[in-house]
Amino acid sequence: SAVQTGVQTVAIGQERVSIVLVDGIAYVTGNRQGLTSYMGLPASIAPALAGQWISIPPTDRGFRSVISGLTLSSALNEVTPAGSISQGKRKTLNGRSTFSISGTGSTGQARTSLFIATNGNRLPVEAVAATGSGKSVSGEIVTFSRWGEKVHTPKPATSVPIPSLSTGSTSSG
Repeated sequence: SAVQTGVQTVAIGQERVSIVLVDGIAYVTGNRQGLTSYMGLPASIAPALAGQWISIPPTDRGFRSVISGLTLSSALNEVTPAGSISQGKRKTLNGRSTFSISGTGSTGQARTSLFIATNGNRLPVEAVAATGSGKSVSGEIVTFSRWGEKVHTPKPATSVPIPSLSTGSTSSG
């Protein structure tokens, strides 16, 4: 993630989707399951689009939900604990000494822990959000690294514009 760009890969069961935000356009690719379940595209067109990039302009009604969490500010907003905050234990993550703060996640449901570097610039290193318990736990892990480095997000060479599809829009993201 950067100020105006980002890349996200989603894997939920058999669903696979990758989302890229570059030059103000969202690009999505995925397998049939990801395009139907996660992106909300009709099952009738998903097999033909699987593996292809689909471009979504900011004028599309689903654009905001598709790019949610891709820019640095939106990613940080999604993983910042809220509500009753507690400080957790110190832990080494990605070779960095961290401490955690925990609270309710941005959705108001998932317990979220944000791990912050204890030395140097106290920047986020990782965030973990989880719901459920036992074998029914599901969650998300977001890793922050390479702070201060210039981000280059490649634009897909070719894409199918979503307005050209019979659906005209995505429904989720």
